[in-house]
Amino acid sequence: MYTLVCDTGINHFCFVVFKENTIIEFDVLKIKDRHALYTLLKNLTHTYHFNTVIVERAYRRNIKGLMYVTVIDIFFRFMKEYQELNIECIFEHPSEKFKRLNVDIKNTSTRERKKKAIDIGKKIVFTEKKVVFSEQSNNKYQELKKFDDFYDCVLMYYTKFIKTHSE
Repeated sequence: MYTLVCDTGINHFCFVVFKENTIIEFDVLKIKDRHALYTLLKNLTHTYHFNTVIVERAYRRNIKGLMYVTVIDIFFRFMKEYQELNIECIFEHPSEKFKRLNVDIKNTSTRERKKKAIDIGKKIVFTEKKVVFSEQSNNKYQELKKFDDFYDCVLMYYTKFIKTHSE
């Protein structure tokens, strides 16, 4: 079974597909409207059988991010009700991953939080190897230009499934 993790940013939407601590697929996209997001979700659910979807809730001032979260919520409610799929949807506050890691982010700027997410995420992936890349996703990672959204997804997955189960 697969896990889908989504980060809803102001300008970008990132998704990462995990299977047993391996990154299978990911992308950081500029999604223009609800229809484009719906199409992406539809394609992903036809390719993968998700048992869990984790979405970072958007801040109130991020209108586009709030719209993304709403579309994701409605899409997976529909999938569960009408196609009888057992998909758990988890909507998390952006600070939740840092709380689980015992990282203090009080009085930090957005830029500082992004840097923390990248630094911690790289340690988890490249030093500790708690999350690994499939060959295909590793090739895509080499081309990645927007790391903070990607590592937000990695940290949400790590703190929800790996760290909590290893304690």
